[in-house]
Amino acid sequence: MLSEHGGDIYTLQEFYDGKIIDFSANINPLGMPLKVKEAAQNAIEMSQHYPDPHCRELIANLSEFENINKEHIICGNGAADLIFRFALAVKPKNVLIFQPTFIEYEKAFIAAGSNIINYISNQEQNFNVDKNFIDFINDNIQVVVLCNPNNPTGNIIDRCILKDIVYKCKVNNIFLFIDECFQDFLDEKKLFSCKSFFEEYGNVFILKAFTKLYSMAGLRLGYGLCCNNSILDKMKACGQIWSVSIPAQQAGIQAIKEEDFRYKTSQIINKQRLYMKNELTNLGFKVIGSNANYIFFRAPLGENILNLKKKLEKQGILIRSCSNYIGLDDSYYRVAVRTYSENCYLINKIKELINVRDKNWQNQ
Repeated sequence: MLSEHGGDIYTLQEFYDGKIIDFSANINPLGMPLKVKEAAQNAIEMSQHYPDPHCRELIANLSEFENINKEHIICGNGAADLIFRFALAVKPKNVLIFQPTFIEYEKAFIAAGSNIINYISNQEQNFNVDKNFIDFINDNIQVVVLCNPNNPTGNIIDRCILKDIVYKCKVNNIFLFIDECFQDFLDEKKLFSCKSFFEEYGNVFILKAFTKLYSMAGLRLGYGLCCNNSILDKMKACGQIWSVSIPAQQAGIQAIKEEDFRYKTSQIINKQRLYMKNELTNLGFKVIGSNANYIFFRAPLGENILNLKKKLEKQGILIRSCSNYIGLDDSYYRVAVRTYSENCYLINKIKELINVRDKNWQNQ
């Protein structure tokens, strides 16, 4: 069974025996920080006990890190866990989702019995959230869902447009659910976060996670920020009580302290993102958005570039086909920004595939 998401190394391992390089999951190429790994390992000794269901120590550290009151923070078993909890807690009749975006939003609200209204952007607008989206927000909507930077495009919502969206939601008594998991890879994330509107408008839920920046995908740790304590209480009641393990809690506490690691990550991602953008553009691909730790691009419609994902898998390379995103087809791909040597390897393999049958494919 093929996964709906990136990071499915397990399916590839069934027919490929060599080393796998995973560009399909947007994980920090530096891997998990050593002290974070040690914190998780040491926590095994405490794991004969149940985890703290209230994540007290972790939330205390997050409160200081985010400069947010402890009462306004909730932790979960990864970001996906909190998406489903929010949907089940609110159970809105109508949900407006900007597309293309992360498929779990739609799945969660469908599971909660909601009607999904998709606003489908297109390449002509570079898949950006624009003023036209604001016109779709009305009092018939109970929840608006946005991802900033968006997945898979890596587009950032313009600050003025974001402010207008928040205001439109406020006057129409609409809950704004905004996923900011990839803002950790932005240089000026304070400029793009909804945290500045946090106290002014209580019906905002900001989703965050340790998954990408700290390479903690397998440990599962996410958190949310919200001033609406009634919603947070309902979310807690919608999930099982011990959703965050002791190793995950301890790893998160240590991760918050990794300031040097965050700086080093920023330096590498910025340099390698630019390298990959330039290389893919020079090869004739259309690179769009791509402001986080991944590159979103479209391949020209030539026979030799079709099934790029499958062709790379035969060489042990996983990339993300975006064909199952609403509004996209199999000419769109997403690749993670990894180390220089890995990025060079990917680019060279793509060059080899391009040159197999048609050296003039860029003119198609």
